[in-house]
Amino acid sequence: MKDNAKNQLGERVRRARRDMNLKQEELAEILGISQAVVSNVENGLTTIDVPNLPLWASALNKPIMYFYEDESADWQQRALDILRMFPENQIEFVLHMLKNMALSMHEIAKMKSVP
Repeated sequence: MKDNAKNQLGERVRRARRDMNLKQEELAEILGISQAVVSNVENGLTTIDVPNLPLWASALNKPIMYFYEDESADWQQRALDILRMFPENQIEFVLHMLKNMALSMHEIAKMKSVP
């Protein structure tokens, strides 16, 4: 993960923790980790492993996408970031679903444009 992305993730974790009026030590206790790990994430030194993200999201009462959405990124980068969230053994299935959705939307748009 790029340093800028780590920093953004850290800022979002810090904001969510503060929104819940939690100290780093309290969040660490909820997560079953050390306060140093929480501090390192918030300061952009380390990141959250994808398998652990649901635990952090639950502890901070945020949807998983809260930690990933970067409104400043272009749509292609945002799409890639979302695809990276899926386990590798599920990527083909997800791509197949996306392709079918796109084809369906294309067909619906064609039907609406025909007088």
